[in-house]
Amino acid sequence: MLPTMPMQSLLSRQWTDLKQRPFRRKLSRQETSQQLVSSVEQLESMKDCFFCHTLRYELWEVLVNDYLPNHNLNKTDATLSILDRLEGFWGDEMTLSLETLRMLVRDDKWTEAQKNANKNLKQFTYRHLDDEEARPTKYCVMVIVAPLDKGDITRDVGQELRSMMHSKGGPPPYNVVTCTSVEEALLCVLINSDIQAIVVQDLQHSINCENANAFVEDFRHLVEGYDRFVAKPIKEIHNGASIHGTLLKAIKMMRPEIHLYTVTHSQTPLLASGKGQGTLAPAPFEEDERYVDSSGDFDPSIFINREFCQLDGHLELHDTIVQGVKEKQACPFFDALKRYAEKPIGVFHALAISRGNSIHKSRWIGHFMDFYGMNLFKAESSSTCGGLDSLLEPHGAIKDAQELAAKTFGAHKTFFVTNGTSTANKIVLQAVLKPNDVVLVDRDCHKSHHYGMVLTGARPCYLDAYPLHDFSMYGGVPLETIKRTLLAYKAQGRLMQVKLLVLTNCTFDGIVINVQRVMEECLAIKPDLIFLFDEAWYAYAYFHPIYRLRTGMGAANILRHNLRSSDGPRRHTLCLQQMGVDSIDEASNDVLMNTRLFPDPAHAVVRVYATQSTHKSLTALRQGSMIHVNDDLFSQCVNAAFTEAYFTHTSTSPNYQILASLDVGRSQMALEGNLLVKGQIEAALTLRRHAAQNALIAKYFRILTVRDMIPSQHRLTSTVDHFYQEEVLKKAVQLKPSSDWKSADVRVLERLWLSDDEFVLDPTRITLYTGNSGIDGDTFKVKWLMEKYGIQVNKTSRNSVLFQTNIGTTSSAIMYLLQCLEKAALEIDGTLKFSSDRERELHQRRIDDMTIRAPPLPNFSEFHKSLGPPQPAARGKNNTHEDEGGEVLVRDGDLRTPYFLAFDESHCAYYDIKEALECINNGQELVATSFIIPYPPGFPVAVPGQVLSAAILEFLIRLDVKEVHGLNAELGLRCFRPEVLASVTPTAGPPAAVQLPAANNMNESTAHSTAPSVTP
Repeated sequence: MLPTMPMQSLLSRQWTDLKQRPFRRKLSRQETSQQLVSSVEQLESMKDCFFCHTLRYELWEVLVNDYLPNHNLNKTDATLSILDRLEGFWGDEMTLSLETLRMLVRDDKWTEAQKNANKNLKQFTYRHLDDEEARPTKYCVMVIVAPLDKGDITRDVGQELRSMMHSKGGPPPYNVVTCTSVEEALLCVLINSDIQAIVVQDLQHSINCENANAFVEDFRHLVEGYDRFVAKPIKEIHNGASIHGTLLKAIKMMRPEIHLYTVTHSQTPLLASGKGQGTLAPAPFEEDERYVDSSGDFDPSIFINREFCQLDGHLELHDTIVQGVKEKQACPFFDALKRYAEKPIGVFHALAISRGNSIHKSRWIGHFMDFYGMNLFKAESSSTCGGLDSLLEPHGAIKDAQELAAKTFGAHKTFFVTNGTSTANKIVLQAVLKPNDVVLVDRDCHKSHHYGMVLTGARPCYLDAYPLHDFSMYGGVPLETIKRTLLAYKAQGRLMQVKLLVLTNCTFDGIVINVQRVMEECLAIKPDLIFLFDEAWYAYAYFHPIYRLRTGMGAANILRHNLRSSDGPRRHTLCLQQMGVDSIDEASNDVLMNTRLFPDPAHAVVRVYATQSTHKSLTALRQGSMIHVNDDLFSQCVNAAFTEAYFTHTSTSPNYQILASLDVGRSQMALEGNLLVKGQIEAALTLRRHAAQNALIAKYFRILTVRDMIPSQHRLTSTVDHFYQEEVLKKAVQLKPSSDWKSADVRVLERLWLSDDEFVLDPTRITLYTGNSGIDGDTFKVKWLMEKYGIQVNKTSRNSVLFQTNIGTTSSAIMYLLQCLEKAALEIDGTLKFSSDRERELHQRRIDDMTIRAPPLPNFSEFHKSLGPPQPAARGKNNTHEDEGGEVLVRDGDLRTPYFLAFDESHCAYYDIKEALECINNGQELVATSFIIPYPPGFPVAVPGQVLSAAILEFLIRLDVKEVHGLNAELGLRCFRPEVLASVTPTAGPPAAVQLPAANNMNESTAHSTAPSVTP
């Protein structure tokens, strides 16, 4: 039953009494358990929620639209009981509203209760254009205080902030959320994505909290990352770690964008030492020491934005909080562009379309402005002054925007790119590579990397990703392959020539690598290796605490922290002890391959680049991309070359609208990125769940899972098998209790992503297997999804289509897609029922072609001997690392020479593809003149100068696709004439190895060596 409370008693609870209120209404363990069981039995909607904020919204919505209008007392009681457990995480204002609702329902004032609840529901929507009561977007400020007694003279910061906002009049800009323990505070940060700032009152905080423990026990399946971000810091504190330091560090690990303030009794603040502020984020390598205290651990003061004295009033604190949020909301270039557009400018420069003048004067193209609106043309300009800026030499608004982007994405520097990540990749490659540098590169990477090698004259050593033959796609490059290759180059004395490792993270199909582990193990072998992570589809990941750990910038910052802290030398020493050696050079290759390596902090340098197609997954216009730099040696070794590369590939007439969208997109993610990414994940999990539960859809279509996409040897079977047992999935499909589905979704996401597994699957990349329908991926994409239902997808394979959710995906879109899949399955089902035996036989043959007789994916073969390694390739059994298959490990080659040789038609001959296969089987060597890229799947099966293998040609013959770039069906397969390559003089070879000095002693003169001339 609803608790009774007289109206007068309820209304007397004003803001002035909140200092005596607990974080949530204090409930006994028995009471909460009984209420939860009763509430879950009453409310079906709970099973459809994956996160607390969604459950909160769903409960308020069903309360307003169903239970209150229908006077359903039991379900209203159940809903309020669960909301009573949730609302404290969003502040006391909503908790008071719940008490008001309880009283109104008790007095049978259902209409008034519905109006009151509806007002609360409106806070969940961002804008109400047609609502006179619409309020500005409200955020949360969390105040962490120790429990205060009634007689305590210590000033309650949270209460003072509330009183201050109410005394100012008007709607308060934020809600105050009060926490009285470390556990409660960390749990709140994990749950409430609306928190923009946190104030820590310098008192003796409690560590654990009974209410928090009770909440976690009951709602554990809705709290992702609890073990890593809450339970682990609490355990560290119990083991003697500093309460404040551990608390602040844990907050920044979860939400680096949150501003942290402290209120202290001391008049000598932590920041008085001049140690600065920061996050786990980057500091220049040479300045890193100022962030480390005498014990070798990071000083907690680096996490604090500003400190305040308890003896002062808190008006300045309030103003600082508000100003901090305004700074994140600011869009320097977009704001400058708006101001420019509002000026009455006379144009005597380029762009006849500027200000819309050429359209205004036209009698024929007015519809162009009618469609886009006047502001677009007012903002079109070639000016780099008058408040605007130059992208090539930024000094004003663009410079400020890029600096804010670097801070938001955890980088040292960020550069805007207005012609896509294809260009971003070429800029980075040209900046860090010289002719004949060796690059270890994923063969299945985007074609811009391959063309970048041609431009730079670098020598790619292609690494094969693990194949998924059944689905005609590749996964990721195994760490074993990378380590073996590095060790092979080391055995040949060529390790210093290996400059860069290029990996795709995440892949088109959602394979995400363990970035930190890859960097740690590679740097243990080659301490100065540079990493380029192509994160074209992964820009959103930095804004989720679990995803961030597997991003280039997130992992780089953590690795740098680990190397510079006392934990770095300890881990390296343990690694050496495990191998039984004093130096990593003393260990055999077999031992190195079977050991989890950690680099020597005295030599390892963090040098990481990430390129992101902001427009693919965040709010930005098409071709809007960013380059994020997290390189300790950028200023010393790369800056000048990067500037030249940027000048080479960047237009002198960049699109200002794209730049403005990058600026606005950054601001959005700084303010609400965490919430938006949670929504993106939830949309994907909802689609996965309902597609599996629908028997008709499941009859012909299947969404691929971790087990399909990641072989068992690349994941921890102890984790995966537990959560993918057949009985668990069977229960989930049969609509058993929702906890089964939580185990199959959110908990898998958490446990796998926080493990040391090589690969994980991003649930927002949804591969729908169409093999059992008899419809190939491309046909299903074009003829069914697009032409019949108006659904746009990007990638297909021979027997699959790829859906992806993003921060803009709506619940309605998910519902529509599920509806269309069901219609498609129903149509297939109906067609088969009325088909003849012969038609069913042909249908089954199509299914077999896509499920049983899929062509095996070919691996990279080798470069022609005149283009390959300057020394004999290191084969496993001839190298210090034994390899049963005798696989070629050192196989770098010259792309540039054959690429330009093929421009002369007299150098080339054409073969029918079957004729070419026969020639190869008879021992003739055929060498490709260009990139051969079938779409789908979209990766090059051959590159210029590569020896064509029988496996490659058999794959092309059996692959039934409409597009094969680089292969003209009429002319045939274009190959080099044998005498052409026989006359090619091998390249002079890589430059002599140059031993780099210690990172803090490097300068431009020692960082670069003179590259040898390249034989044309």
